[in-house]
Amino acid sequence: MQTTEDFIKKYEAYSNDELLEMHDSLQDYSVEAREAFKIVISRKGGEENLIRLKDKKIVLGKEYQRIHNEVSRLTTSDVDISFLKKMISSEILTQEELDHTLENMYSKAKDDLNDTEVTSHTIFGSVFGGIVASIAGGIYMGLQLIYSPRIFYILIFGLVLLCYWIVYLFARKSYKNQSVIIATIISVVLSFLLGKLLFLIVGDQGSIQ
Repeated sequence: MQTTEDFIKKYEAYSNDELLEMHDSLQDYSVEAREAFKIVISRKGGEENLIRLKDKKIVLGKEYQRIHNEVSRLTTSDVDISFLKKMISSEILTQEELDHTLENMYSKAKDDLNDTEVTSHTIFGSVFGGIVASIAGGIYMGLQLIYSPRIFYILIFGLVLLCYWIVYLFARKSYKNQSVIIATIISVVLSFLLGKLLFLIVGDQGSIQ
């Protein structure tokens, strides 16, 4: 059984976030653990200081969310980071922290924007990928039907993943892109039809033999 001293050594290595998490569920810990927690907290400025850190964390979380919403609203294909730095300010973050936050959020917003944008390359990749996915999916479904006429949900799930990843490889866009979603759905439907056709052809040949 661990003693209070054992817990003290353990909790002294905790970060403020870990101590805050423990503080919120302190009633679930043993008497020794709670006693050790109080000792460690007193060495780090007391419980009031921990509560101030918690309140600060909540305020920072709301501020980051506000900035994220602003970046998402203002970011377009024509907007650069310098524009966002002029438009968005903060009374909580330092200028250095704000600039670093804006750069990270802007980079992600641009990636998301590029991912959802439908271009000629996206359409071409989606169409070509859909054709390849339909053929591969048709073979996949045909073989499944040949070996077992029953279709299981896991096989359908596997078919959807197969078609999606093939379309993704050609279009280089994720499921967030409308073109990729449409090509995936069509390729899944065509896979079923091609798989059924393959099953009928092979089945007929097998019955003739």
